[in-house]
Amino acid sequence: RFNQRGVWTEFDGTGTVVGSGTRHWGESGRSWFDVTGHTGTRVRHYQELPDGGHVLADVGHRPFSQSFSGDTRWTR
Repeated sequence: RFNQRGVWTEFDGTGTVVGSGTRHWGESGRSWFDVTGHTGTRVRHYQELPDGGHVLADVGHRPFSQSFSGDTRWTR
């Protein structure tokens, strides 16, 4: 690895790897994105809350809108 980005790996119920990539931090340091390694598509968006918790949005693997269209649901 030639950068300091974190990495992520997603497994299915049988333990098979179904996704992987890098983690990109926002300017504020309070939000971050999981990005696929091969296309650079954002797949998940996390935001830290003032109480120390965080929320997660599955941005639906939409490469052109990157979560700005469609039904994005946040989960705490």
